[in-house]
Amino acid sequence: MSSSHAPLPPSAAARRRVAGLRRLALWLGVLVPAMAIACALLVRHEPTFYSAVHEEIAAGADAAVVAAMRQRASARFVSKIAGLVADVSREGTWSTVIGDDELNAWLAVELPVNHPELLPMGVSDLRAQFVPGEVLVGCRVGGILGGLAWVEMRVQLLDANRIAVTVERCRVGLLPVPPGLVASQVAKSLRRAEVACEMLRREGQTQLVVQLPAAAAAGHGGAAVRWWLDGLRIEQGDVVLTGTSRRVQESRQRVGP
Repeated sequence: MSSSHAPLPPSAAARRRVAGLRRLALWLGVLVPAMAIACALLVRHEPTFYSAVHEEIAAGADAAVVAAMRQRASARFVSKIAGLVADVSREGTWSTVIGDDELNAWLAVELPVNHPELLPMGVSDLRAQFVPGEVLVGCRVGGILGGLAWVEMRVQLLDANRIAVTVERCRVGLLPVPPGLVASQVAKSLRRAEVACEMLRREGQTQLVVQLPAAAAAGHGGAAVRWWLDGLRIEQGDVVLTGTSRRVQESRQRVGP
């Protein structure tokens, strides 16, 4: 003789648990996409300086005019750098003034086409702005949290060929990144390029001190010279560099690496 048992109805507690799980799943279904959208918007936020870099040159101009203006500005940057290299290799004083418009034109025109190896993987659309005593740099980065990364740095010359860089702020969009992390990554890159640097902690901030090499180089006429960066001034839109080059035999008593 067999007997069958009808299924027991779920208890009130079990029904409440099922209802709670359904509500949780519903909230997660709404909350997770909303958080993803919010995060995407935060990391893609563009600081004012970044969006303004190309707005002035493009204001009221068509694409052909903008391209021509950038080509000319990029050519000025290349010419100034070539002139600076030539001046440094000659005995005497030298100086140059580089505008951020010229630098940004070179970054937009020349860098991605002729020197793509200089850009780290996943980095594009590099832009910079000079403000008194500081440099602002931004770029687009790829990856899962791809967006607009930017950094604000205070730059000053401590003494000849010795530069201090303090990362004031760093963000991916609106999301903050520890300045010390950025400084350490820059230090690693400099060391790989065999540029001496050290990280210091001053007044609660991480400061990267870079020692430029006053390396001897063959100058005009075959005479070797060594160079020293004596002045670095960052103004609104411009950076001003001044220095001195001397024959090696006449500069041995001067301290330098």
